[in-house]
Amino acid sequence: MPKRSIGIGSWVKCVWLSIGLVSLNSNPNPQQVAVLSDYDFSESGYVLIFHLPVGSTNNYVLYAQREEQLEAYKKAWVFEKEAFTYPFACNDGYNIELQKNHQSLEFFGVRFRCKAFIARGEYWDLPSEVSLGHLSLDTAKVTLLQYENLEAARAGLTVLKESRSIIGVSHPEWESNDGYFHFRYPNPGLPPKSPAIDWGGLTLEVKDQIQQKFPNEDFDLELTYYGYGKNYPEVGFKLSGKKSLFSAFNLYPKSERGWIDFEPKLTVYSVY
Repeated sequence: MPKRSIGIGSWVKCVWLSIGLVSLNSNPNPQQVAVLSDYDFSESGYVLIFHLPVGSTNNYVLYAQREEQLEAYKKAWVFEKEAFTYPFACNDGYNIELQKNHQSLEFFGVRFRCKAFIARGEYWDLPSEVSLGHLSLDTAKVTLLQYENLEAARAGLTVLKESRSIIGVSHPEWESNDGYFHFRYPNPGLPPKSPAIDWGGLTLEVKDQIQQKFPNEDFDLELTYYGYGKNYPEVGFKLSGKKSLFSAFNLYPKSERGWIDFEPKLTVYSVY
């Protein structure tokens, strides 16, 4: 059955900031950041998966897999000006995932209100007008698989990663972690005259504290709640790992929700 293809003029045209195509420039100046420059798209296995905005149908995703498509995005996603952002106001939009051989490499984000393209923790300004007519994205259906337990889910994921009959798979948190819990940390941005906080640096600092305290535990750490001033006496973190780390964790107050197991579910993207 032939691939279903969706033209840029339909969904993507409605969210003209989404893909962030800027003027094609094969010679970016030294101040520019080309977010895909490290990838050789002449090699097989690469795919860009465009997840639809929150509230849209979750029955399909858009994707770019052909070398000429990927090269066009490589040339297009070149940024030089930081976007103006503020906490909790850049949540509208959607995410883009780069995979190779069904292995997640990077996530990017598009935020409409802030007119921002997110790459490696940096928010880059998108132009007010873009031309999208020369590109077309293909459509992949979304299938949710439910496994009996995490062992079965991991075995299933291993098999799927070897398959060439699918477009891609989701990046499951349970691939290396069994579950997660939340904890609270004193907010260094609480005082009215506190300097701007490097939230990424704070996350690395807290992660280092945990690694020193629990050197034999593997985990992932994500800052989930933060802000400035009296309304934010604490910031929140999500720690994903093994339940043994949750049981032993005594560095900071844990959330009342306690330990939460990851569900053994996996999302698969395949051609119609």
